Amino acid sequence: MIHTHRIVSILAALMVLFAFSCPAGAQSIWRMAGTFNGWNASDPEWELAPVQGHTGRFAIERLVQPGEHEFKFVRNGDWGAGHLGGAGDGSLEQPGDDLSLSVPALASFRVELDTNTRTWSFEVAKIDRPVIVVHRLGTPMLDHPFVLDVSETLANRPIGSLNISASALPPARIELNRSRGQVTITPRRPGPLTVAIEVRDGDAIAEVSRDFTVLPNLTLTAIADASVRVSPLEHQGGGVFRATVVAMRDATISSLVVARDNSPVHSARDVAVPRGTHAVELRPDGLVNEDGSPI
Repeated sequence: MIHTHRIVSILAALMVLFAFSCPAGAQSIWRMAGTFNGWNASDPEWELAPVQGHTGRFAIERLVQPGEHEFKFVRNGDWGAGHLGGAGDGSLEQPGDDLSLSVPALASFRVELDTNTRTWSFEVAKIDRPVIVVHRLGTPMLDHPFVLDVSETLANRPIGSLNISASALPPARIELNRSRGQVTITPRRPGPLTVAIEVRDGDAIAEVSRDFTVLPNLTLTAIADASVRVSPLEHQGGGVFRATVVAMRDATISSLVVARDNSPVHSARDVAVPRGTHAVELRPDGLVNEDGSPI
């Protein structure tokens, strides 16, 4: 029996293969169509130029407005002539998913498309001065380090080539990893903390500051037999801390103590723990089980 739908699928696949395997000459004009131009597949403002000496590679350099954008690469101004979207693993395929551009500040960017490897790249081409992008990793807590990651900062040079410095008020321990673009802060006091970061790209300088609230140092100590393990308290937001209790069998925790800066603030005795994994939370009104019932 002849399966018509299979023949159509095979023909469609062959047409796609032919569209991308043919020589990248005058007949191959690639453009970007997306939310920034109303998905216009024939917009000359978003046309990529062939990269000299590299057959099948195309590039464009232009200003891109700040914001979150989605787009695809379209061949010869016609979606039916071939287009490329995301394949989910960093590569491209047809039709593929919409590709994303996250632009934190106005700058000139270079977008490059390689139709041979079905890959693309996006990088800063020119910017007047660095735009510092900060991500916090971890919770600011007394005597516990947390990280401010600035590796996504926009600059004309790679992050490892930039001069990064930081200061804190009130003073805190600061460690710089310039090659990774990370600042590690270990607070010495609870309460308000302001961290200032400076990035130099040649003569261009950018500064930014971030305010945090340093939480007190809370510890959870459990006295039980070896069948029970209790993880450290982790801040969940809103003044709530959570620890995980793992019991290999039904057991009893004879003493459960929460201390702030080594001074006990909450405690419980003879806590029955059934076999399994459970959550214990410290809330403003005391220690509770995962279902909210008091311990």
